[in-house]
Amino acid sequence: MPRGSNLYKGMAQIGGRRAGSPNKATIEKRLVAAQVIDRARAMNEPLAKEKLAELLVIAMGAMSSFQPVTEEMAKLARDQGNAKAVAKKGSWPMFGEWFDRSAYVAKALIGYQSPALKAIAIAPPPPTEVGGTKADVITLRVFEEGKVVKTLQKKPGV
Repeated sequence: MPRGSNLYKGMAQIGGRRAGSPNKATIEKRLVAAQVIDRARAMNEPLAKEKLAELLVIAMGAMSSFQPVTEEMAKLARDQGNAKAVAKKGSWPMFGEWFDRSAYVAKALIGYQSPALKAIAIAPPPPTEVGGTKADVITLRVFEEGKVVKTLQKKPGV
């Protein structure tokens, strides 16, 4: 007989943790992570997102120092009020390397700055009878993790 099985079929399960609740290992990992963050904050150490933001500024600065500037670009900048803008040859290979580095750091940083967006499904409108009158019953189903949690039905005008 497998461990934890009930002696009789159809008997309710007794004991154990609830489905969806974290196990001991997960709780310990979360506690250790919270303690590490608390120690870092107590020592005024910058968090990873702050270090990544600094690295992005450095990479963008290096990228801009190697960026080639054409005469047209310099003229446009001077017309917009930047009197010091001059054309420079720059280095396309070095600009490309620092561009890639900047993009890599920005990609790592975006996870800390922007929430992940998920697609949502919108239910189609309820069917109508021939002739354009309202449907007899409106049904609303609330889902959570793919399972129906609640179903509500209501007649229009009631």
